Amino acid sequence: LTGEGVTEVDASVGTLCMLQELRVHDTLVQRLPEALLACSRLRSLSCTHSCLSRIPERLSALAALTSLDLSCNALTRLPPSLAALSLLSSLDVSRNRLTLLPCGIGPLPSLTRLSVEHNSLSSWPLDMHLASSLSRLRAGGNLSLGLPPSPHALTALRSLSLAGNALSNLRPSIQHVIDEVEEEEAEVARTQLPGASLTELDLSHNLLTTLPPCVARCSALQRLWLSHNSLHILPASLANLRALRTLDVSHNPLRLLPPALSRTALMDTADLCVESTPLRHPMRLDSPLDCPVRELLACYDKLERGRARVLQVTVLVEGPSHALTKLRVLDCLLPHTHAPGGPGGGGGAA
Repeated sequence: LTGEGVTEVDASVGTLCMLQELRVHDTLVQRLPEALLACSRLRSLSCTHSCLSRIPERLSALAALTSLDLSCNALTRLPPSLAALSLLSSLDVSRNRLTLLPCGIGPLPSLTRLSVEHNSLSSWPLDMHLASSLSRLRAGGNLSLGLPPSPHALTALRSLSLAGNALSNLRPSIQHVIDEVEEEEAEVARTQLPGASLTELDLSHNLLTTLPPCVARCSALQRLWLSHNSLHILPASLANLRALRTLDVSHNPLRLLPPALSRTALMDTADLCVESTPLRHPMRLDSPLDCPVRELLACYDKLERGRARVLQVTVLVEGPSHALTKLRVLDCLLPHTHAPGGPGGGGGAA
């Protein structure tokens, strides 16, 4: 069913006993009929970009449901019976008006994908740490919504987005109060990310001034988005992320990247974004003796092919005089970029 001419889902839908998929898109539908609950074989229900303000309370009657997409509507609450959908693997309630999530979503045994983006959420249900099958969690565009409780327990989580949540730290946001003794004992454990499984982390468009230590302990992390924050410096421990392939630190007041970052897999790719930062040295080495010339040239070549304009390469040599041999080789092999004013638009090698 699609189009603005559709204002309701007729109750006769309940007579379709063999119905397995129902899609309602771009309509003026405000509610789903109770008769829909008679479709016991329904596996996929999608009602998006409509005017839906409520859904049937006895949603548990749709026991065969594996995919539920209610994004882009006007929902203010979800029925508690949602927790009884044991076969549900994908739930999308993004772009609604939700202020709370019902308890019971976390323990859903089959849930692998959850999107609650662009609502008015500020906390997670206490049982979210029981989402042991969850692999993708999208929760950006909410009100200071941080980590779920005990995030290290989400051992299957591979992708996490908390972008645009006005976060100044990565503490959990939960719907209860912890006493001071428990707070002190559990603080470290409660802020640990599932480092062995997490490969994507989006913390862009927040208020972070420092990178939380737990991020650098995510050994499997491949893509990290930190753009549009207030980061002045990145910790050297970021170099421990040996699997990192994409790092976006654009639109931050960064002035220097950690020298150790040049030894990570990141410098073998062009996926380093530093747009709109006051960085003076996009790449800096601790010592040229620790990095063979061919590796430095490969880094330079990748930056060139990634369309990052290299204006100057500075090599500082510290140590015995025989290090100058490497510097001479580097001077012969490094491609020359001409500054404006000389031959071919340049007036000398930079």
